[in-house]
Amino acid sequence: MTEDKQNETPQNHKHSDSAEPENDGKLPWQERAIPIEQAASDAEQPKPYSTKIHVTEEQKTNTLLLEEIIRSEGVAPRAPRKTRISQISTLRIAIALALIIAMIWMTVFDLPEFTFPAVLPETRYIHQVLQTTPPNAPILLSFDYEPGFAGEMDPGATAILSQLLSSNAYLMFVTTNPIGVAVTERVLSLTSENISFQMGDPTQYVNAGYIPGGPTGLYSLATSIRSTLPQSVNGDPIWQQPALEDVHSISDFYSIIVITDSPDTGRAWIEQVGPQLGHTPLLIVASAKTEPILRPYYEAKPKQVQGLMFGLRGAAATENITGISNHASNYWNSFSLTVIVASVILLVGGLVSAISAASKLDT
Repeated sequence: MTEDKQNETPQNHKHSDSAEPENDGKLPWQERAIPIEQAASDAEQPKPYSTKIHVTEEQKTNTLLLEEIIRSEGVAPRAPRKTRISQISTLRIAIALALIIAMIWMTVFDLPEFTFPAVLPETRYIHQVLQTTPPNAPILLSFDYEPGFAGEMDPGATAILSQLLSSNAYLMFVTTNPIGVAVTERVLSLTSENISFQMGDPTQYVNAGYIPGGPTGLYSLATSIRSTLPQSVNGDPIWQQPALEDVHSISDFYSIIVITDSPDTGRAWIEQVGPQLGHTPLLIVASAKTEPILRPYYEAKPKQVQGLMFGLRGAAATENITGISNHASNYWNSFSLTVIVASVILLVGGLVSAISAASKLDT
């Protein structure tokens, strides 16, 4: 064993002599490593950050506005100073006074008298139907306008009603407006000022009241009138009246007259009731604003409405040809004078504005 050890020893020494020598105590991988001194020198210094808030100019402005709003919360606002009446306000007051004086002048003095408007063919047809109405002929009359339109609609309504009561026709009043019953009683009261008849006399008229449902209610009226209107507003049977005994359908009336301020209501009567009338004429007394919508039904071939009367103009023309002076005659004179005064004011105002503008351009 001693010999073997001796033999191995030289070999081991030989192997160690051939190994690579160490480099100053550094391991092989340390030669490729970056020295710590160089790494520390290559590192950048951290950027300094400010602790202050960066605010833009817009943000500063908004902050000042918010502070101003907060400060003004507890401060009571000052009462505005009373300013003198401006020149524009004075002009408005003068124009209003001129129009009011024109209306009052015609009411008090009734001068000057203006010519009544010409009677249009559709309005003349209404007059012809009313003039040829025999005594006790059943007429269905509907008051379908709002009280706010009474100034325009009352003259036409009283003109029609006066002529019907003068001919001793039997009137059956209906309405598709919830307050139409009150409107009907009011028009009857106005008409009684010029035509003597007894209010509430069942031998002259019956108030059948309100027809609910709009177009559906009108269709029910046109197809089954007796079941739709079984009794009057007073609870009395309607169809026991002698003048209505022969009325079993809506076409048995001598004529149907609708007084309305609404184009939709007039159109509903034409479209729902008109096809069921046969030879019974449908006459409509309407507001002037409804003319563009309702006139095409009159001009259609065949006509879907046989007679039309629009606004104060139609009412004045009707009173002129019937000879029964009522509200329309007085209203027509006031209306005519007021329109003339308003036209003069517009003309003078336009001239003054034009002269003022021209003088400013010259200077």
